[in-house]
Amino acid sequence: MPVQSPIAVTGRVMNDQALELAKECVRQYRNCLFSAASLYTWLRFARYLKLVFVVAPLIFAVLASWYVYSSETHKFLAVIFVGIAGLIPAVYEALKMDDHIGDVKKMAGEYTNLRDRFRQAALVSALKPLPEFDGEFQSLMDRVEHARESGITAPSFCFRIASRQIDRGEYGRILEESQIGPDSFKQCIGESD
Repeated sequence: MPVQSPIAVTGRVMNDQALELAKECVRQYRNCLFSAASLYTWLRFARYLKLVFVVAPLIFAVLASWYVYSSETHKFLAVIFVGIAGLIPAVYEALKMDDHIGDVKKMAGEYTNLRDRFRQAALVSALKPLPEFDGEFQSLMDRVEHARESGITAPSFCFRIASRQIDRGEYGRILEESQIGPDSFKQCIGESD
């Protein structure tokens, strides 16, 4: 078994195995951060889409009635607008958007909770004895695996938007692997030596 060099972390000692586990917590934190942000972006988009599906039939119905009363030569447009106004709610129902919105909301919340728990594990639980820290990590990974089983993923355009938001700092300070190790707690809370 290789010799493990202890690394001082806020007055405590962390061995190489605990350090690597803490770094894995940071990687999982980032994965959960991007997943949650992407799902929240998708959720906002889905809510706007729902609004479009509710308002569009009304607009097309108004246009249809306007063409019926305003002009004899454009009655075919009234028929087209009525058809579209009737078709939009059927498309919305077929997409089962209401069901998806609830599932996306639930998973976005779960990934947000996991993000926070992995951050806490990397910064606080990493200082506990290794078996206890490993147990907490495994428990969190079980939750991640359960969340992934849902199969809910945001479209790639939502991931790109979320990535830009994270890069701009809209989700606050991001925990990095470099913050794990000596004086990690001070770095995380913004204190200097």
